[in-house]
Amino acid sequence: VILQESISLDRFLKISDGNQPDAAGAIAAGMPEEKLQLPEYDASVIIRHQGETASSGHYIADALRTKSLGLFEEKGNLADKEKKWVVFNDRITRFTDSSKVLNGEENQRDAYMILYLAE
Repeated sequence: VILQESISLDRFLKISDGNQPDAAGAIAAGMPEEKLQLPEYDASVIIRHQGETASSGHYIADALRTKSLGLFEEKGNLADKEKKWVVFNDRITRFTDSSKVLNGEENQRDAYMILYLAE
């Protein structure tokens, strides 16, 4: 798994003569080509597995909590931030920096499943 902060599906779609992405079936379904816009997808949850085999080890989840989803307390120093990564490790839950989640060598190695959310 290659852990990326955001991804685009452009490379999986054919490009029409007008250089607009042409999602299979969208044009055939009557969607005007000029209205077709592909979203970017941002990493929102990363599930990591630490261990040597699939049958043993430990799972940790990193989740992006956003103010727009109403997940921040109104009091405290987080109310002014739009996004914050949270690490869920058994009974320990803590905030962390995006650089540690997305660029940390251990996270890159241990990423097992990445969930992306359309912008």
